[in-house]
Amino acid sequence: RALEIDDRSREAMHALGQLYEKSGNWFNAIEMLSKEAELCGATPEAVDLFYRMGKINEDMLLDSQAARDGYQRALAIDPSYLPAVKALKLIHYLDKEYELYLEMMIQEAEHTEDVEEKTRLFFEIGKFLQEQQDKPSEAARYYEEALHRTPDYLPAAKPLADIYFRSEQWESAEQMMEVVVQGLDRNLEARELCRQYYRLGYITEKLNKEDRALEHYRMSYELDATYLPALEGLGNALIKTEQWEEAYRIYQTILIHHRDSLSDAEVAELYWQLGDVNFHMAETDRAIQSFEKALEIDEGHLASLQYLVRIHEQEGNWEEAYDHSMHMVD
Repeated sequence: RALEIDDRSREAMHALGQLYEKSGNWFNAIEMLSKEAELCGATPEAVDLFYRMGKINEDMLLDSQAARDGYQRALAIDPSYLPAVKALKLIHYLDKEYELYLEMMIQEAEHTEDVEEKTRLFFEIGKFLQEQQDKPSEAARYYEEALHRTPDYLPAAKPLADIYFRSEQWESAEQMMEVVVQGLDRNLEARELCRQYYRLGYITEKLNKEDRALEHYRMSYELDATYLPALEGLGNALIKTEQWEEAYRIYQTILIHHRDSLSDAEVAELYWQLGDVNFHMAETDRAIQSFEKALEIDEGHLASLQYLVRIHEQEGNWEEAYDHSMHMVD
């Protein structure tokens, strides 16, 4: 009989609370909701009541502290109640309580069941940690969580690839960069794709995967034949694989398209590189011309002098070999 009385009391409070809400009698509405919640105990009904109290305090009475209390009491019963999590998260953000805001972000992500939304939320946590708190290593953890749910999620793969790249975690960087280049549209994002293929080439070169590096540099070059880092990477990869004729064409392209933007030291180095390629192609005269051009720009370019001494000694041109040797000594 006592339970019946409690149920009738609760029903009366519920009806009265609804009446107060509809009429805009907010203080009395909160009083009824509070009494009803106490009767409900730690139940889903009480969670909803505490949340409603929070919303009235926040939206109608503009009492942020009382709103917090309502949301927190709801979450004390059910930490997975997302409406209260989202509402409390927003309050912390507006009040610039960023550590508490971050806690709510994590709680929301952990209790969200929809995979697509869960992926997005973990990405947003990583982005906040990286951009607002400058904590890339912690951000990486949440980007990884996002990709664990959706392995091809490009928004998380791109910053995670950057973090791995900067921290020289080459194997992890390669995995992420593969996701990035697969996710970019060749027609719409060709410029970015060119740069990402270059970075993938650089990464695979660091991993001593010369064939893979060459493949990636070629892709970058095909997307933009004037992109200097890709030209340099491709030229270097071609030399490592002893593809001399193509390497020569690449270094010639660099001189044609980028000479004005390069320093004298860089131009001298390019002429030396051309000479080195010509030497390996058994084109000795052209090699000598390239080394001499390097010396016209930088008269102390040691590598060119060494090559010239070597060539003249092989050909028995002892006076030239002697002169270049003395230049080297100087």
